[in-house]
Amino acid sequence: MGGEWPLVGRDRDLADISAARAAARAGGLLLAGPAGVGKTRLAREAAVAAERGGETVRWVRATRSASPIPLGAFAPLLPPEELGEGGAQLRRAADALRAGSDEQFLLVVDDVQFLDETSAALLLQLVVMGAAFLVATLRTGEDPPDAVVALWKDELVERQEVRPLSPDDVTTLLGLVLGEVEASTALALARASGGNPLYLRELVLAAQHAGTLHDSGGMWRLQGRVSTSPRLKELVSVRLGGLSPAAQRGLDLVAVGEPIGMLGLERLTGGAGIDDLERRGLIEVLHDERRANVRVAHTVYAEVVRESMTSRGYRDVCQGLANAVEGNGARRRDDKRRIAMWRLEAGVRADTAELLAAAHDSRVASDYASTERFARAAHDAGGGPTAGLLLGEVLDELGRHDEAEAVLAAAAAETSDDGERTFIAVARADNLFRGMGRADAADGVLAEVRAQVSDSGLIGELDAQLALNRLFAGRVQEVFDITEPMLTTADLRAYSQAALQAGVARFLAGRYDDAVETATRGFEARIALVDEVQLADAGIHLVALSFAQVERGDIEHGIATARAGYEGAAAMGHRNGQAYFAIALARGHVVRGEVVSSARYAREAALLYGEFNHPGSRWGFGALALALAHAGDVARAEEALADLDAEPDTPVEMMDPDIDRARAWVVAARGELPRARAMLFAAADRAAATGRHGLELGALFDVARIGDPAGARDRLAALQERVQGGLAALRIDFVDALARGDAVALDEVAGALAACGARLWAAEAANEAAIAYRVAGAPRAASAAAQRAATLSAQCEGARTPALLHGTDTAVLTRREREIATLAAQGHSSREIADALVVSPRTVENHLQRAYEKLGVRGRAELGEALARASL
Repeated sequence: MGGEWPLVGRDRDLADISAARAAARAGGLLLAGPAGVGKTRLAREAAVAAERGGETVRWVRATRSASPIPLGAFAPLLPPEELGEGGAQLRRAADALRAGSDEQFLLVVDDVQFLDETSAALLLQLVVMGAAFLVATLRTGEDPPDAVVALWKDELVERQEVRPLSPDDVTTLLGLVLGEVEASTALALARASGGNPLYLRELVLAAQHAGTLHDSGGMWRLQGRVSTSPRLKELVSVRLGGLSPAAQRGLDLVAVGEPIGMLGLERLTGGAGIDDLERRGLIEVLHDERRANVRVAHTVYAEVVRESMTSRGYRDVCQGLANAVEGNGARRRDDKRRIAMWRLEAGVRADTAELLAAAHDSRVASDYASTERFARAAHDAGGGPTAGLLLGEVLDELGRHDEAEAVLAAAAAETSDDGERTFIAVARADNLFRGMGRADAADGVLAEVRAQVSDSGLIGELDAQLALNRLFAGRVQEVFDITEPMLTTADLRAYSQAALQAGVARFLAGRYDDAVETATRGFEARIALVDEVQLADAGIHLVALSFAQVERGDIEHGIATARAGYEGAAAMGHRNGQAYFAIALARGHVVRGEVVSSARYAREAALLYGEFNHPGSRWGFGALALALAHAGDVARAEEALADLDAEPDTPVEMMDPDIDRARAWVVAARGELPRARAMLFAAADRAAATGRHGLELGALFDVARIGDPAGARDRLAALQERVQGGLAALRIDFVDALARGDAVALDEVAGALAACGARLWAAEAANEAAIAYRVAGAPRAASAAAQRAATLSAQCEGARTPALLHGTDTAVLTRREREIATLAAQGHSSREIADALVVSPRTVENHLQRAYEKLGVRGRAELGEALARASL
């Protein structure tokens, strides 16, 4: 973290400076922007580039303290005799600056707004004379001398606004400085800093010092609020200084209440000071249709203002805002929530109904911290079962499952209303099953209430939760039995609930086309229901859609679907949703062959799920192990499995066959291919036993990929009638062609897989085609296929799978494997080799088996030729 941070997001600015200098289209450039945005750094980079090119560079740093002194800023560059007064002073000063340089020199002036009038006049003269090409920095919001203003008003120099960094630039910069950064963390820092590199640096240092920004499992995450550092407060306080009492009052109101309507602000302040705040760039007015909303111009300004307020002053502002917005009718969507928050902050007792409405609105906005605060306040104020339900649900969302069960159980004992009883039972069953791992207790809660209610809609709510628990348990057929009647109803709520469970179940079953249709319709139904908080967020339907799109062969669409949901969840701070979409991205990228990207999203998913004690952490660690094993990174893959094994037991077994696949791939990456294949067959059996034929397909396909296509072919052929989608058919064709050694068919499959975006599998098919062509005596076709394999493999972020490594010049044997294979090719028996190397015959056979796999041969008779071909 020490030293200067990398320059990111400024390539275009530097190019503009170079282009203007080369074209001499003006006398210079004025880099304008707020403090800390990077103007000085750009000017310094321009100066360094000019010096490297052999140009003369003069650097002037203007300061506020030197501004009363004529030529004070230029004093370090001028001889003492040129600093006196007199009519010829400017001319002599200009000549002194030009001394030793017959050509135009580069003059860099930092903070040109602080120049004294004489220095500003000298600057203007140098530009007019063409003696200097000027690169100057100007802090916006300040009043520069008239001569400086004339530079750009008279078009003597070009004015270039230096913009804040974009969120993507901030993410890139954080990655270079810290390492891998979780998406919502990067976004929070981008928002808090406003893209200002100086502010970003200070916020990062402050968060690290406070312990809220830390490296967790190889990924930097922010847990807690972004806070300012003493240095940043000092920098911003200078910017905010000198305000009149009226302007300060207005800034306090905006900082606490933003966004605040202009009319409301004018009522609270009488209009005093607002124009001054806008002129100084401390607030900005945003027009939304017929409304004008006011915000503090920079997030850091607002934070510093709030932290600088006294506790009494802060309470007074909150109370004033609450009264003003309520008096204006509280017409905006989130006004009730804001009024309730201000009243709580002011220490004023809020109305229970108001608190419940605020809790509801906060839940819709995925603001779980505020939801808990409002719901708890309502609960403590006697809000009854309704408040208990909201509080219990949000405690579950936050991962505090024992506390949630206690609150929900108490609410259940208190209610006599069938509707409340039902929704409390649904929340309890969800928390008991997923959060606490108490499957029998969850079933008991649902069964008890189902026996007490008669309304068909309420029974549907209970059945939908039962279906969700069965889905999490991986019992696909039971999910279908429960949801099929609900999918035929015209009721949007019932359809939306059933579609979520049914969509994921169809994906698990390999019915990918059906899953896409169900997830799409379920998403549309959920959107139409707007803000019914008892339902899952609409985005969860997109997770199911992404899974199914990828598996049926719409890989790019599937990744795009997950990417849109992921970015939306990160922007909202909805970490649960972000975790689900991260899993979808991990799956999509590994199918596309991008193993490093897959590992990145899998790691993030595991960590995010862990924040709220969700069993999805197991999915994340499993996907991480799978991706790392595909990359050949055995050590880190084993670390991921260790993290997986440290997770608590859970009845959430929905994706366990895929987790078993990950374990098998780690074993395969160690070189224990026969054992890995046995593990994959077991995973396929586990999936088949509960109708998860899509996961069965994945395990059997992997059996073929690591060396036993014949063993997997018949079972995969039998799945042809069960699974849907073009990609599934291509995978089955791949295995069939591989088992038959059909080079042409493998070549065709490679092309088809590449066309749908499955690059890694396409590379493996092309590599297998090259081997088959070579065996068939077709060297030209073998060379073409090998080249295709190499091209595709290069797009797979360093993937190292057995099907990529064996049988070609890319085969890599360990020193011991090469030694044993060489002795075996020379005709030595396993016992003779074992005696020579002082190892057991079993160890010799294990090394030989791995060498066979990597070289694509079946036994000792083919070893000599394979070793020669691979230059080993």
